[in-house]
Amino acid sequence: MRTGRGAVGVAFVAGLLLIAGERDAAAYVRYVTSAGMPFSLMPPCLPLPIVVYPGTYSEMTVDEITTAVTGAAAAWSAGTNTCTYLDFDVTVASGPAPRTGNDGIRMVIFRDTSWCKLDSSGICDPTTPYDQVLPALTNVFVSTSTGRIIDADIEVNAHTYRFADRVAHPELTSSYDLQNVLTHEFGHVLGLDSTCYPAGVTPRPTDNTGQPVADCATASAAVQATTMYPSTSPDDTQKRTLEPDDRAGACAIYPAAASPCPAGGGSCACPPPGPDGGQDAGVSNDAGTNADAGTNTDGRPADAGRKSSGGGCSCETAGRSPERSWPALVFLAVALVATRRSSRGPRPEARGPRS
Repeated sequence: MRTGRGAVGVAFVAGLLLIAGERDAAAYVRYVTSAGMPFSLMPPCLPLPIVVYPGTYSEMTVDEITTAVTGAAAAWSAGTNTCTYLDFDVTVASGPAPRTGNDGIRMVIFRDTSWCKLDSSGICDPTTPYDQVLPALTNVFVSTSTGRIIDADIEVNAHTYRFADRVAHPELTSSYDLQNVLTHEFGHVLGLDSTCYPAGVTPRPTDNTGQPVADCATASAAVQATTMYPSTSPDDTQKRTLEPDDRAGACAIYPAAASPCPAGGGSCACPPPGPDGGQDAGVSNDAGTNADAGTNTDGRPADAGRKSSGGGCSCETAGRSPERSWPALVFLAVALVATRRSSRGPRPEARGPRS
């Protein structure tokens, strides 16, 4: 496992997975495009670059942030799971982060001055606010016809929340464990959905065995233990490591036998993104014409189903699902395909702003 950088499609981690009753072991849920194709990275090279932009966030050192991102990526990688070929290369960039979008660069961006969608001038778009209760969200761009993930960026809500290494600093009781949150988000980067289902949302997704996903409110202890279960609390560090369900998803979608790199030698190293931002440079998540657009799960107009002109790919983005705050829990927001989930129930009160 190496440290890396990268970018991936637009999906938000809407963390509402609820499971009622028992289900088969090692089941997982994948995002599906409006054309019915499951999300997949389909990488032509390894390790996949991931670029981290700490920006002006000062509550963790750059080394601490790098360790958290590297650990989150490693949890899904071949060094930890011999059944998969996944590998990431994490690097840190100084200066302000680029705006999230389909630019061919997988990024982890700390947002400590605002929490909103930025317009082309880097100013908050008042028509597309982010829910303040979200600790992080993942933006995923995917080909509608193939399900291939073109780009993905993780945004960390350092404007509302404090983050830390809670294993090294258990005394920071009001801070959330960054590695814990990011490990969940990396699952979305790989095309995995949450492991439970929020009440009142249709249609209900199915897992890899074809079984309908059960309600989050009645999730079993085994489901709640998974990395892709969409809730967390300040003292939660268990999502740093994968459970059988999570590992099954990584290894089935990205099996070691299907590695793009030749066995026993040769090189298929990914080139670093160039100054132009890579093959999809210049294409933002506002690019192209609107297609398959629907509404977000919270009822706002969706920034979804966009056709991207970058790289000659017909792409769509997932709708934004805001996080929720239940007693002592914060749901990790996940980006959901707009055509798959069209409504949600009322949202509980969000966590108050940090002091």
